[in-house]
Amino acid sequence: MLAGYIGFDRDPPRADAEFLQPPAGAPVDDRPDLDRLIGVYEEKTATSRDPLDHRTMGRLYLAKADLTDDLDAYRSARIAFGEARRLFPDDTESISLEARAAFALHDFEAAGELIDSWLTLDPDSLDAIALAGDVSLAVGDIPAASAAYDSLATNIPAHPALQARLAQLAAATGDLTAALSHATIAESTARDTGHAGRALGWYQSFLGQLAFDTGDYPRSEEMFSEALDNSPMSAHDQAGVGRALAAQGDLFGAIEYLTLATSGSLPAVDDLGYLADLFEVAGDNARATEARARIEEQLQSGTLDTTVHARLAAIYFLDHDLHVDLALSMAEADLAKRQDAGAWDAYGWALHKNGRNTEALVASEKALAGGIQDAGFFYRAAVIRQASDDLSGATDLLERALALSPRFHPVNADAAERLLTELR
Repeated sequence: MLAGYIGFDRDPPRADAEFLQPPAGAPVDDRPDLDRLIGVYEEKTATSRDPLDHRTMGRLYLAKADLTDDLDAYRSARIAFGEARRLFPDDTESISLEARAAFALHDFEAAGELIDSWLTLDPDSLDAIALAGDVSLAVGDIPAASAAYDSLATNIPAHPALQARLAQLAAATGDLTAALSHATIAESTARDTGHAGRALGWYQSFLGQLAFDTGDYPRSEEMFSEALDNSPMSAHDQAGVGRALAAQGDLFGAIEYLTLATSGSLPAVDDLGYLADLFEVAGDNARATEARARIEEQLQSGTLDTTVHARLAAIYFLDHDLHVDLALSMAEADLAKRQDAGAWDAYGWALHKNGRNTEALVASEKALAGGIQDAGFFYRAAVIRQASDDLSGATDLLERALALSPRFHPVNADAAERLLTELR
């Protein structure tokens, strides 16, 4: 789970650092007032040559993106920060904010170039070192990410933002015990040092996802619920509670929360797909069809994101044997940008669903080579190995998937159990 940039303050690091802090005085929890401020600054920056105006405009767009997960708001922020840099090329704040927006949009190459410029101007910036590590982790360069985080550890070893990063790094290399330990420390330290609202909710949500991935569904529900208390409109946390409830057998509670999570005008494809699967398991085929139709509407209207969330959308399509050629294109584009375990996993699944199993097996082996422990990865790898007549390898992977997180998915977990029974 790489959920975005968690910032540090400079010299000394403050305990209340949070992701992309809004402009001073901007009431980012008040959406109507935020929209009003955006309107004011859009009019102002149409003629202004003051870099501060454009930087403030960008910060307002970032605040909107933080509230709504609106990718267009990130794109608008990049334009605003780019104009601020054009007017004041050595403004490290505009450079740093544009780098963070580029990272959020998965433009890792541009983010890396901006970070290089940032470090040239401010070589000791903890924020820049942290974001450089985040980019490295996102593209699958584990040694570079580890080196960056080790550098931070000499300055701020107990900071919750560093502990969260160390948890992400540990999870990427398959050490889930260390990941849970770091994530637990991050959440408790954030709480103890005065984090509140979305700033605290991020750590709780991250811990909730790790708990789910390791099969601790009650703790996952608890953490996502606490995150939701801190950010009541978070679709991500609503979906997290729903998934945890589904894994514990509360199908109708899960449907309630996933329905909330997908009530917006452009819900996440993986959440909609999960809701459709829950309806199907519940025997409500009409509502399952309705949920899947909403995904098709996004695809046909051109509003389906095929960049930042390409991996999740591709896996949804592939799981249901839908648009497998498009899903392969999406997985290929994702792999071209980053070669982490998740990219190889999605690419291997797409190759398998397109009948190219020899290549799929190679990709699947690369996905697992770094040691990642993930039930969904194991399930997909098992299906690929079964198709390659490696029945022993498939059996082993299915056993590992179900031991790690036995209810990792409302449909695929049952499919894993059936396949394992067949192979034994």
